[in-house]
Amino acid sequence: MKDTEELELVDVDLFAEYLEFQALPSIITSAAQAAGLPALGKAEWTPAKFQLDIEFPGKIETIEFVRSKGKRAVIGGEIVPPFYNFLGLEKRNPNPPLVTYDVFDMGSEMMLPKPIKEEYGDVLADPAK
Repeated sequence: MKDTEELELVDVDLFAEYLEFQALPSIITSAAQAAGLPALGKAEWTPAKFQLDIEFPGKIETIEFVRSKGKRAVIGGEIVPPFYNFLGLEKRNPNPPLVTYDVFDMGSEMMLPKPIKEEYGDVLADPAK
């Protein structure tokens, strides 16, 4: 940065009585060395299959809802925890999830829409409630 005559900061608010910038030579040297490093060579792909040694012996009961126009919706029937298909389990859940829920576990720190804050405002500080 010896030859730099001007440094422009865009969209920056600084509130200070005293401000000092320093470019440390060790950082500049290490950045220059890193820029000249050779690229990594090609690597061989080793195929692997994830095996989960946990057995889920239970099963959730199945409930079938018939809507007014004859359309059927089935919930339940799970034999493994929901969304565990990525683990390579041989067993699959027979029905896709139809009902979901949110857990507000960050309390008042969450950026939530006003209607949600109004509805759940009294319990956001303690998610266990």
